[in-house]
Amino acid sequence: MGEKKEQIKYILIRVLYIIIVPIIIYDFILIAQTMINPYKTPNVFGIKTFNIVSRKYGTYYKHK
Repeated sequence: MGEKKEQIKYILIRVLYIIIVPIIIYDFILIAQTMINPYKTPNVFGIKTFNIVSRKYGTYYKHK
């Protein structure tokens, strides 16, 4: 019974690693590209990420 729980725990941990590690690598690549060239939109394999700033946060009225 205990061996079965350990095996399930081992599989779940491996699945989490498979999901989380690529996300962390992707984030580091985007951060590095932003630091190297801050005026260009960073991308990975042609997929660009955008931050959309709405007027809700007050940026619209500050620059008026």
